[in-house]
Amino acid sequence: MSRTPDAKADPEMVLGKLSAMEDHLKEMTRQAEEFNHHQHLYGLPVNEFSALGDIKTDFDMRSGLWRGLHDFHESKDAWLNSNFLTIGWEDAEKKVKLMQGQAMQYGRKLKDDKVAELFKHEVQQWMVNVSAVTELGNPALKPRHWEKVFVKCNQVYREDKEFTLSDLTEWN
Repeated sequence: MSRTPDAKADPEMVLGKLSAMEDHLKEMTRQAEEFNHHQHLYGLPVNEFSALGDIKTDFDMRSGLWRGLHDFHESKDAWLNSNFLTIGWEDAEKKVKLMQGQAMQYGRKLKDDKVAELFKHEVQQWMVNVSAVTELGNPALKPRHWEKVFVKCNQVYREDKEFTLSDLTEWN
């Protein structure tokens, strides 16, 4: 990539641009293969196009990084704004741990990359509370337990009223 997107760029917008770049990279690969075929037909030395392989490797790494950041943002938004009691928090915790591993990997492979640092930082911030949220999301909690949680938040619990993690965070 000639110009690395700013870490503050919208991941969805970057993924759109990366998709167009991927199409271009596939076309270049196809042309290189066709050129190699012609070289072989005419008995010429076959060019390895090693730079193209390096570009694809770098592209795949950065594309995966942006896809991981985008997926984290999408998941986090769903976790924050969906009905708290309908979210499978154990699965969410597993997903966050998987994303943490990905973020750490990108951080090691792409040293000093601001997007990799951002991804790692955001996932680590989320990890601080994920165990507590998973415990709070235990399906075994009964309405009497929720009443106690809501009292601590200076709220009134009603079984028929949905609430989100954002609500719980806002209420402290």
